[in-house]
Amino acid sequence: MAWNEPGSGKQRDPWKDSGGGGPSPDFDALLRRIGAFFNRLFSGGGGPGVAILAIALVWVAWDSSAIIKANESGVVLRFGLYAREMAPGFNLKWPRPIETVSPTLKRSPLMTCSESTPDRCAPTMYSK
Repeated sequence: MAWNEPGSGKQRDPWKDSGGGGPSPDFDALLRRIGAFFNRLFSGGGGPGVAILAIALVWVAWDSSAIIKANESGVVLRFGLYAREMAPGFNLKWPRPIETVSPTLKRSPLMTCSESTPDRCAPTMYSK
């Protein structure tokens, strides 16, 4: 029996609402609610304190992470003093005035430095 066979008495069209699925989501109403929320947040409906708090929370969430590349390690300075070292990957830290991270390159065991120029190391093919 095909879905559009005449005489069955039921609405069998799969593209029309059968009435049993409940109300469809109203995306326009959702967008209006989100827009009203931001309008209230930044136009004085919730007060300037709410907007400042929202901005501060976004800043803390954004500034509390550090991504260290695979060939680096991160040196964490807390109030300008050495605190710890971060491993490669995603790491969490305190926001910027408290902790700062400076990525530094790791030295490979296959790298040698001459005594006259220790800051410029050249990779070698063989370890000594």
